Amino acid sequence: MDKALNVKPERHIKLGTLIIIILLITILAALVFGWFYWRKLDPAARLSPSFIHNTSSPPRYLFTISDQTAGGGLNKPLAVAADPDGRIFVADTGDGVIKEFDPNGAYLREFGKNHLHFPFQMTYAKGRLWVADPDLRKVQVFDSDGKFIKTFVQSPAQPGGRQDAYLTPTAVAVSDSGEVYVADTAAQTIRVYDQNGRELRRIGHPGNDKDGLMYPNALWVAGNKVFVSDSNNARIQVYDLQGSFVQTLGGGRSQAAPLTMPRGITVSASGQVLVVDVFTQVVRAFSQKGSLVWTLGEIGQNTDDNQGFNFPNGIWLDNSGKLYVTDRENNRVQVFKF
Repeated sequence: MDKALNVKPERHIKLGTLIIIILLITILAALVFGWFYWRKLDPAARLSPSFIHNTSSPPRYLFTISDQTAGGGLNKPLAVAADPDGRIFVADTGDGVIKEFDPNGAYLREFGKNHLHFPFQMTYAKGRLWVADPDLRKVQVFDSDGKFIKTFVQSPAQPGGRQDAYLTPTAVAVSDSGEVYVADTAAQTIRVYDQNGRELRRIGHPGNDKDGLMYPNALWVAGNKVFVSDSNNARIQVYDLQGSFVQTLGGGRSQAAPLTMPRGITVSASGQVLVVDVFTQVVRAFSQKGSLVWTLGEIGQNTDDNQGFNFPNGIWLDNSGKLYVTDRENNRVQVFKF
């Protein structure tokens, strides 16, 4: 009897210890899983101006900036951007100016007539509007009120001499640290500058190999990554900030929805990569793993109440969840809302 009594408490202690161990393992596993989950979140989630949450559905149509709202009309608009207050800047490329609108699409003014010829792509960053003009071979900088600030960088007057000295800027982006990234189709590379216009390094090289570029004409910097529309290779190239190749998105015949001619590009808060695909005339959203998330638009003529595009080009996502797409041949900007 005494032996039996001595055994039962020993078994009880072993069972309690086992329960504690299982609980500790469960808690530890939850902590480890939580750490890995947090670590896999893309740093783009902390960046302005793309604050939308992850969504598997395209945004809904909101309104159109068109001939009737644009103070003389839009003429082949190629790029669009917005400041934190919701003011909308449109590169009215056919007329060689920037046109500014209020958050509801009402025309305010135009600027840049004496400093631009063919505004191709642009970005709003650090309180400034940065405009890439391949005809002038310059990147021009304006303030929010349209006042010309400076020529940030420009090509030599003639393309002679060293081939890599000639600059044809087709896109510009600015990182959180203030480094300026310029897509250069003369050298088929991305040039990286400091705020004083001193070239620091280059990203990519001419070619269609794994990390090459052919006609890079749009780019976006999000967190520690640079996303480049590699148009003539029909893909999105992703590099880190120092220029090391990371991955390709939307390229190759094996993809479910391969790109045909990617142009404007932006990255959402969740890391979705939004790309204007010119030849299929839609906006495609890809996950960071390369899968197609949603598609927006269809081939369409100039009516204000549909999602039709006629050679779309530029794209911008503001901090309120409005998505702007320049609809070049329809001479308008389509505005959507998440």
